[in-house]
Amino acid sequence: MALDGRYRWIVGEDAGVKDVHGRGRTIGVGIEDGHVILQVGSPGCWVKVPQGVAGQLGIYLQIADTTLEQQTRSE
Repeated sequence: MALDGRYRWIVGEDAGVKDVHGRGRTIGVGIEDGHVILQVGSPGCWVKVPQGVAGQLGIYLQIADTTLEQQTRSE
């Protein structure tokens, strides 16, 4: 998975995230053009997210949303 500068928060394969085929996946959370973006492995791929990692992703998504809100207010 190609993660670039848009992705600020990364959960690596070592966290135990698996796709439908049992392969490890990386999840990236970022901001682009006024939107929170989420990249998971490959297009159309759903994943199983272990407890704890789900909470971590939730925190990253909340931080991204708050960051975007602050950027919008400062414009």
